[in-house]
Amino acid sequence: MMKSLIFLFILLLISCSSQWNTYSNDVFEIEYPKNYVVDSIRGQYLIRHKDSTNLKSINQKLTIIQFKQNDSIDLNYLLDNSFLPYLQVSKKEVIDNYVSLEGIFKYQKENYKMNVRYFLQNPTSLYNVTYSVKENEEYDNKKVNKMVNSFKLK
Repeated sequence: MMKSLIFLFILLLISCSSQWNTYSNDVFEIEYPKNYVVDSIRGQYLIRHKDSTNLKSINQKLTIIQFKQNDSIDLNYLLDNSFLPYLQVSKKEVIDNYVSLEGIFKYQKENYKMNVRYFLQNPTSLYNVTYSVKENEEYDNKKVNKMVNSFKLK
């Protein structure tokens, strides 16, 4: 009986993980659902549902953008100085090697819920990983957290 339960648990783990893909390049890797795609546009990365065809009207998306700085920065600087001046921050904290911000972002008369993370690659380079959704839309928080939490710099 116990062996059967362990076998079923292992099958469940395999089937759950097979619902996800991994995108990897020379700098970072991230996991995303199988029904999503990764677009690379002028050095920015966009992870979106594969049925979203008009890139300007995507309501739910995850973006990854690299920023280069002239001056050295650290996580405490990022915690106090968001690069998103229109983000009304409701939660901010330093976790391991990144800064996490949550809040509402106003863009073209629309409000978006945003989960923003800044990862330092080195003192003058950082990556912004942002999941955004229109404020009045529901989204799968577990899926979003899994995507955002899977981001790793190499």
